[in-house]
Amino acid sequence: MKKNIAILFIFFACCKSSQAQNTFRIFSPDSSLRVEINIQQEFSYTLFAGNQRLLHCPYLDLQVDGSKLLSNKPAVAKHRLIYKKDLITVPVAYRNKEIRTAYNEITIQLKKPLSVQFRLYNEGMAYRIGLNFKDSVYIQNELASFQVDPASAVWYSQIDKRAGFDKFHSSFEGIYKKQAFDSLHDSMFTYAPLTIALPGKHRLAITDANLLDYPGMFLKKSGDLLEAEFAPYPAKEEMTAGEFPQLLVTERENYIAKTSGKRMLPWRAVLVATEDIGLPANDLVYCLADPPAMKDFSWVRPGKGTDEWTTGINLFDVPFVAGINTATYKYYIDFAKRFGFTQIMLDAGWSDYKNLFKINPALNMPELIQYAKEREIGLMLWSLASTLDEQSDSALAMFQSWGIQSIMTDFMDRDDQKMVQFYERIAKACAKHKIAIMFHGAYPPKGFNRTWPNVLTHEGVMGAEFTSGATW
Repeated sequence: MKKNIAILFIFFACCKSSQAQNTFRIFSPDSSLRVEINIQQEFSYTLFAGNQRLLHCPYLDLQVDGSKLLSNKPAVAKHRLIYKKDLITVPVAYRNKEIRTAYNEITIQLKKPLSVQFRLYNEGMAYRIGLNFKDSVYIQNELASFQVDPASAVWYSQIDKRAGFDKFHSSFEGIYKKQAFDSLHDSMFTYAPLTIALPGKHRLAITDANLLDYPGMFLKKSGDLLEAEFAPYPAKEEMTAGEFPQLLVTERENYIAKTSGKRMLPWRAVLVATEDIGLPANDLVYCLADPPAMKDFSWVRPGKGTDEWTTGINLFDVPFVAGINTATYKYYIDFAKRFGFTQIMLDAGWSDYKNLFKINPALNMPELIQYAKEREIGLMLWSLASTLDEQSDSALAMFQSWGIQSIMTDFMDRDDQKMVQFYERIAKACAKHKIAIMFHGAYPPKGFNRTWPNVLTHEGVMGAEFTSGATW
């Protein structure tokens, strides 16, 4: 009983609200962070660490049917405070097998079909907007703003519009550069996460989390603010020409999402650390994501493997012609077995790019599959995203019958709502056939690997493949 009273006392001490019902204050469980929420003409909040202001949001809003629903003194109907302590078991361990977490949360229900929910962890803060409409809704825009000390430094990857593509097409593989915030131009445009070094010891990372059925968040410079921007929903798409065709958005709608009228939108999160190493070790995004979508992911087996892309599948001093053929991949299997790898990659070319059932005639797949099985080496198969989407049910069933445990898909280069739905659809289809997947040229995972642990990697860094023929 005494323990329960103590917890209740801490809870009310950490979560305070004013009687006026338009200002609220919430603390992290260890009281190192606090958020002050102010609902006046705009819905705003400020994040503090002690007496230091880390970040200010002058407005957040949601535009539906041409109206901004959180502007013009939105009236509060009620609010609810909770404290939660949790032990999260990670089905496919990536940094930890378990994550101990705790947070204070406030949900502010407005006298509109909207709520705003804030969570404060010791590792940072997050908020999200909740919808309570009768029917599905078209969201024209979501507004989010972030103001930091102009003397801060930021790390970001500039997105420069490519010829023939709009600015929302990106492989998310850019070089990150450091720049003083007050020297940023209004042409600055990047994807989340964006990292900030405040004057003093604090480091922040701004991102979104639990990205499902919604576009990802980009960030742009606007005066003294960083503002969110979202890719509008595709109205028209065309398949590009060339060796690796992909769907190009040629026209967009005047809304960013059509979605259920009763749901929580993705989180807008700010990770907080007092030293650089604290950000990559921060589990906030994982904790904010939905739990695993299926009960059993024990069949997922991460590992290390070979890839032939950077070497052009070239081999020297071998008694056969190197290339996409049975002898070459047997050599790779032997190499993997000798050096402790768990799998090899069959990259682009093992099948027709537009038809996963049309196998390269130089490959004897039954022989190769048996050879790998006898040596306990897995085969990972490359696929073009548009082809995998068209043939997913039948192709994944074929892969499962072959004993394939993981695949890679490539050339998405977008994170509008339609593309995010593709990720969900493919992750679910792969899980049905007990196949793990790696997305290449992908937007950051944003917690997706918690909901779908069979998604091993969102590969979007400027990695080893860029060293081939590089001049930098």
